[in-house]
Amino acid sequence: MAKVMELIFATRTLWAVLAALLVGSVLILSAGASPIEAYSTLFGEAFFDRFGFGTTLVKMSPILLAGLAVAIPLRAGLFNVGAEGQIYLGALFSTIAALYLPPMHWLPHLLICVFAGMVGGALW
Repeated sequence: MAKVMELIFATRTLWAVLAALLVGSVLILSAGASPIEAYSTLFGEAFFDRFGFGTTLVKMSPILLAGLAVAIPLRAGLFNVGAEGQIYLGALFSTIAALYLPPMHWLPHLLICVFAGMVGGALW
């Protein structure tokens, strides 16, 4: 019995994803649509279409970085509850730097914009 519980605990992420898909299927069925068609369209366009995969990566990156901004300090015993605000302030500072810097070579321009984004995220 202990081995079974260890196996279930080791695969808890898989169980959570399956439970979410099941709950989503019930909701899709209650709306009068086919869950198989809905999920095939969802995953087909998100992962197997060239433009859809690019969009998935673009939308995934800030969420992934925000998760890292919370997880890394949490390992050190610190709490970071402002990850979304850090993304917004970092993007704002980086955009302001990109718009108001004088014309220069692209490399220092990029580095200054990245640094401005880091400063904006650190201020929040």
